[in-house]
Amino acid sequence: MLRCYHESVSDTVKKFGCNAEKVFPFCAVEQQLKNSAAHFIGNVLGTLPLLLQEAEGTHNDVVYDDDGSDETLKPLKHIFHRKTPECRRRILEVIQDVVEYGYMD
Repeated sequence: MLRCYHESVSDTVKKFGCNAEKVFPFCAVEQQLKNSAAHFIGNVLGTLPLLLQEAEGTHNDVVYDDDGSDETLKPLKHIFHRKTPECRRRILEVIQDVVEYGYMD
């Protein structure tokens, strides 16, 4: 997917008459990912269940213990309590890729 993204950006840069490899080499894509890996994983954890529509049940039937934490965390806890095993597997794969490719060194 990163190669596809890089190729698309490179094609656009070339249309402006610039040397894509000088303006935006692939190593720049990798560096950007390294710089934002923690943010990326946070987004995956929060949005993948919603994007996959793999949440079990409905909003009204999800119950979790009140541990006294701040009220602002409840919507996030709600998402985490609704992930299916398939969704959890896919999240784990994303995290494994980030670690395997060294994006979170």
